[in-house]
Amino acid sequence: MLKTEHSGAAIVEKKKDRTTTEEDVIIADAEPLAQVAAIMLSMNQEGFFNYLFRVFIVTALFRSSSCIFGFSPSSLSSASTTIGSTHHWSSVDSLVPASKRSRQIDNKGAIVGGGSTIRAMAASQQETTTPVPQTQTQNPDELYTAEQLKDALASLSVTGGASASQHIHGYGDPNHELSMLQKVTATRILDYQKLMPSLPKEEELEKMAADFAKEHGPILNIQNVIQEKAPAMALAAEFKRASPSKGPMASIDKSCGEQAVQYATAGARMISILTEPHWFIGSLQDMTDARLDTTQLLGPDKRPAILRKEFVTNRYMILEAAAGGADTILLIVATLPADLLEDLITYARSLGMEPLVEVHAGVELDVALGAGARVIGVNNRNLHTFQMNLSTTSDTAAELARRGLSFHHGGEEAAPEYTICALSGMSSSSDVHRYRQCGVAMCLIGESLMRAADPKAAIASLCLDPADHETSQGKTTANVVGSAYTAGTKLVKVCGITNPEDAL
Repeated sequence: MLKTEHSGAAIVEKKKDRTTTEEDVIIADAEPLAQVAAIMLSMNQEGFFNYLFRVFIVTALFRSSSCIFGFSPSSLSSASTTIGSTHHWSSVDSLVPASKRSRQIDNKGAIVGGGSTIRAMAASQQETTTPVPQTQTQNPDELYTAEQLKDALASLSVTGGASASQHIHGYGDPNHELSMLQKVTATRILDYQKLMPSLPKEEELEKMAADFAKEHGPILNIQNVIQEKAPAMALAAEFKRASPSKGPMASIDKSCGEQAVQYATAGARMISILTEPHWFIGSLQDMTDARLDTTQLLGPDKRPAILRKEFVTNRYMILEAAAGGADTILLIVATLPADLLEDLITYARSLGMEPLVEVHAGVELDVALGAGARVIGVNNRNLHTFQMNLSTTSDTAAELARRGLSFHHGGEEAAPEYTICALSGMSSSSDVHRYRQCGVAMCLIGESLMRAADPKAAIASLCLDPADHETSQGKTTANVVGSAYTAGTKLVKVCGITNPEDAL
């Protein structure tokens, strides 16, 4: 049996070994001296030195493992429960260090101590709802065979047939090798197929979604949230710990809720949360943390909208997002047959969600419009090849204008029919201004904000308001400290140079 004792800041858990009389002691949330004192009080001298020896050996093994497999001991701190051979996080708090849990937020966005009734409620709602990797060290490419992945993708095209899937990369080619986008999508299909028997039933999720909305406020319409910022550019600030193209960006225990609060206080109108667990190291718990913390800070009406950024292929994932506090979900046209895309858009709207529909190629724009998309995100990165082209969004805006469709943000029409968002590759005020000039309403920025030393300063440097951009023009000195990281930028200090003239 597990016995828990509370003593000051420390929580000492004692578990009787079934074969010996020695007690194993686990210390959590204690200062180093308090830990040592608790151990000494609970053990005799021999047991204490045996304990230290075990800690030394385990630490050495973990450090060795981190070099081989690319993980740190902190990655094992997340509590999880096991269902079959796959782990589920046991609560909303399980990805967050104990010292950062049960926190509250003051009216200035600062994190302060204290318990959180909201978080505890979410924890009970979110138990065992998020498929995650079997371990943080497992190579996601080894989860399923290539044949399983191909079959999973093919299963999406069963109902619509060839006509609904012509836009999908490699469709109909028996020798086609799956792109990274297709591998990730197929992996998520198989994840849910495997875990569905142990996940909450749809009826349970529907009740959870209704209870969440009643307690924490209704779902926000993202088109309204974006358009009300006009003429300023709306910002979707993204939280992700890693990506297939860029690798690790943050530690595994980085708090999504705290980062979301920084984004929100700096003016972000949407928080994008990667919930894919294998390549992006995300979870639904991250998403719920962001929703609860920003709601607690700004209230249910003034908070930013929450986007579940996932590789969505079924209705269940949308309902799951609503139950966890999301306002919208991402639907990637490149992975979805036209008939399935239309069904998912319709279903999302039945829950009160206006989905963000992502396109890249011109043919995908046709599919998105045909399926009824209103908020269209243009990914500047080709997710099959990872090639970046910042003209993709501008070209898409020009095509919509050529077709006579209303979308211009801050234009003469107060509420245009469509809303265009630029996704990927932006990191500076010049990028933002470039898209503002062609009528884009929102920019989604992730990597540069995740790498920025000061996310608030980084967001301020984007000059989302056109007036701020005009004011920034003509300044000769850039404020590098705290600004958004720009991939590839290198700062060089040459010894002895102290002024611009000598540098030239």
